[in-house]
Amino acid sequence: MPQVVVVERTPVAVAPVLEPEKPELDLIGVVHGPLVRMAVFLDQTNHSLVRLRIGQSFRGWTVQGLDTREATLEKAQQQVKLELPARSATTTATAMSPADSAAWLDQ
Repeated sequence: MPQVVVVERTPVAVAPVLEPEKPELDLIGVVHGPLVRMAVFLDQTNHSLVRLRIGQSFRGWTVQGLDTREATLEKAQQQVKLELPARSATTTATAMSPADSAAWLDQ
């Protein structure tokens, strides 16, 4: 008579698929000038302004690059591009004097 072998299967735990982490920042401006290049963000957690130059970090996210309408951030081998909101027909730009700009950037 043939011998029957019973094999128990061990359940295999499947790791949940994690969504990629995203910075809790909204890009609201990019400053390009002869002396400074920086991105201006709104912190989603407390609605404060965050100003970062290339190479500076906020909560582990480091600014790697800036373009006229976007900032590239990196954290733990993950890159994210944040873009400025689309321009509307009613949006107008207000020019600042160099002294006003310097004072605002130093805040």
